[in-house]
Amino acid sequence: MKVIRGTWEELSSAVERLAGVEPRAGRVVIQACRVAASPVTAETAGRLAGRLGERYPGLEIEVAVDAPGALVPGAPRGPEAAPPVRLASPVDPDGVVVPSFWLERLQLLTVAPACLDSLCRITAILGAQASVLERLNPSMPRLALVFEAHRLAASDIGIVCGTAGDPATPWWLVGRDDVALEAAVAEAAGLVPWTLPQLRALGVTGPEGITDEMDGVMPALAGLAGARWKSTAYGVGTTLHAASRHARRDVRHAALKLRNVRDLIARWWSSNAKETHRHA
Repeated sequence: MKVIRGTWEELSSAVERLAGVEPRAGRVVIQACRVAASPVTAETAGRLAGRLGERYPGLEIEVAVDAPGALVPGAPRGPEAAPPVRLASPVDPDGVVVPSFWLERLQLLTVAPACLDSLCRITAILGAQASVLERLNPSMPRLALVFEAHRLAASDIGIVCGTAGDPATPWWLVGRDDVALEAAVAEAAGLVPWTLPQLRALGVTGPEGITDEMDGVMPALAGLAGARWKSTAYGVGTTLHAASRHARRDVRHAALKLRNVRDLIARWWSSNAKETHRHA
């Protein structure tokens, strides 16, 4: 991971080194998240798309946003609006719906701000990846979305961004490991990474689960960290909501099975009555 402050040229160079892009061919999708609430995220995605397009004319570069109507000034079109795809899920028997481009051959760059979160306290790349799934899976619990997004489409490169100082200047944290990026953001906010719900959802229970080292010094992000009690309360609420959803689903499935049994008995009874009448 590398911390970059204020220099767009250095950011572009760092991304190119990590991507190892092929100058003549290939496809890159820049997944820009929460752009409406973070101007620096929109600008970062647009500038990266422009820089890569200039340097590597053979690349197919697209910018995808996680909310309908959100714009990235100067960016090329996003992936074709193919229907989303439902996949089997180890955490939800109803499966999970994902954007079709997640299943295609490409390099995925996710650009997202570090931001306060009611459940996770603070989040960046993991929350951003999950936000792509929220609109497609509105009833799935947040932590299940974090798990599925990381399992199915962990970013090839993650870019966390924000501003710091007076006057405000942009900073970025760039790396290949979305778990390590999330942990670095948590530490910059004065939190212990493996106590956060989103990292626990991925099985991170201690420092041994975080392997990437950081080059540079992160700005202090303590003002972005949500209160622990609020996170706990929100977590209880989401757990109850998920339990209620599962109970309703089980009732629907039970009702369907009972209806099938009723229909089976009715068909058997009708067939048996006809046979008895014929013999009579």
